Amino acid sequence: MSTIQKLASGHYRAQIRKKGIYRAATFASKTQAAKWAAEIESQIEGTGNAGLIAPPKGLTIGEVIDAYAELEPKLKWGRTKSANLKRLSLEFARVPVRSFNQVHIRDFLDRLTKSGAAGVTLAGYLSTLGSALGWAHHSRRINIDPNLAKNARAALSHSGVKTRGNQRSRTPTKSEITALFKHWKEKEDLLQIPMSDITTIAIESGMRLAEICGLLIEDCDWKARTVMIRDRKSPTDKHGNDQTIPVTQAAIDVLKRHADKRTEGRVFPGLNHRSVSARFTRSCQQLEIEDLHFHDLRHHALTNFANKGLSLPELSLISGHKSYDMLKRYVNLKASDLAKKI
Repeated sequence: MSTIQKLASGHYRAQIRKKGIYRAATFASKTQAAKWAAEIESQIEGTGNAGLIAPPKGLTIGEVIDAYAELEPKLKWGRTKSANLKRLSLEFARVPVRSFNQVHIRDFLDRLTKSGAAGVTLAGYLSTLGSALGWAHHSRRINIDPNLAKNARAALSHSGVKTRGNQRSRTPTKSEITALFKHWKEKEDLLQIPMSDITTIAIESGMRLAEICGLLIEDCDWKARTVMIRDRKSPTDKHGNDQTIPVTQAAIDVLKRHADKRTEGRVFPGLNHRSVSARFTRSCQQLEIEDLHFHDLRHHALTNFANKGLSLPELSLISGHKSYDMLKRYVNLKASDLAKKI
């Protein structure tokens, strides 16, 4: 039950004790206090066996998304997800949580499609929306279906909309790698980025570019030929997902040379992975190498490791993938290569 008490300050304090739940708040008027108390009591009454509460009257999906977005400093997600949250917040700013359903999501997807967005983009927004709804349901205990976005994606697939990007199989040829290294050697005095060394590490380790640029000297074990990657990318939660992987002697030699006599700090201090990626793309354009991205070096490295006979568990230890379905997208084995082994 609720009680409302007038304070010496002239304000009113409302208190609620019901079903083992206690809430209290202070308001400027008795009317505001009574309105708040009635709303909270209604929520508590709506709490079922699962411990979920009815969405507060007036709470919008936009507000839920904004609250979820405040977790970014802790969870450290990427720029794409942050941009998606901003767009979703604007789109659903006035949609009450109590009435939010598949129709609202479908209308949003229709607007995106009319603006030229592809299925992969739609899937990205749905993934972000699903994260926000799941957080509201499981963390804030708000009675909202956490599978609304997931079901909307399934509906897209059944409608023939392709929500996954084409599996990329591009890897550099020996001649392309040779041309790139020669190009960088000729421009060595002009380059502020050690492109040859960064590329060598990528080919010899299978690490992502951001992982290479963020590598710490204290996480490198020269004798064991291993490095630890902190907060490695993960489909669930990369925070605290530290992984130790083996690397070749060629990679260790490059890392040791850049670490020099230092014993801590980044191996490549001040190096931004976006700048390296842009330089790689620019070099490919200058050499007229078509459709080659720095990330393709990861495909190249993992394919080479597979050709050396490494098993799936061994490859997954290097790549960090949790499932074979994800790993096989990076291992581009050719029938002609396997034919030599049988």
